[in-house]
Amino acid sequence: MSVIENSKLTVVGAGAVGSSVAYAALIRGSARHVALYDIAAEKVEAEVLDLAHGAQFTGSSDISGGSDVSVAAGSHVVVITAGAKQNPGQTRTELAGVNAGILKRMLPELLEVAPNAVYVIVTNPCDVLTVIGQEV
Repeated sequence: MSVIENSKLTVVGAGAVGSSVAYAALIRGSARHVALYDIAAEKVEAEVLDLAHGAQFTGSSDISGGSDVSVAAGSHVVVITAGAKQNPGQTRTELAGVNAGILKRMLPELLEVAPNAVYVIVTNPCDVLTVIGQEV
């Protein structure tokens, strides 16, 4: 896969899934610039540092990130992995309610800084949140 000149991919959520998506994007050369965004400042900064240490071996992509939504500015693709984990005994419907609230608060901010991006929602339950994302 060839990198589109100055392409930018932002991954929202620095948990296991988000960090794995950012890592995969770096090693595949999916975008020239990869950004990781999460409201947990210490977590996202640590993940960006870890990814940056390995980025020297991945080719021409670079990694940046932080806890301010501005890191997503100018993105061509935004992958949303942020959301709550399903707790033991929690139904899929209950999880959908929690994660829908997160998405409804976060998506307008992302759309403001990356209005022309393609948005990919990975957060569970993915089908429900995709419909909510379209409505937002």
